[in-house]
Amino acid sequence: MKLRYPDESFIIIGEIGGLSCASKDADMLCVGDGKVLPILPRGSLIRPFEWVIGYIEVQKDHYVAVIGGIIHLFISLWHIIKRSTGN
Repeated sequence: MKLRYPDESFIIIGEIGGLSCASKDADMLCVGDGKVLPILPRGSLIRPFEWVIGYIEVQKDHYVAVIGGIIHLFISLWHIIKRSTGN
């Protein structure tokens, strides 16, 4: 489902970075390091733990919303600590 950004300037086609599980036939976004991220349906974020922190253009005037939140912060910190301890 495509939704227009509130000021009507671009179309949001989905979300990346959320905690929801993507379907097996989800569209994918390839990022610079070769990692592939599933594009989740719009509105899949889990309130109050997630919110939109930005947008990434994937085509002219078509964007995906980048989801972040407190749980993402804790997961990132856990990975950093785990990497620094060598475990």
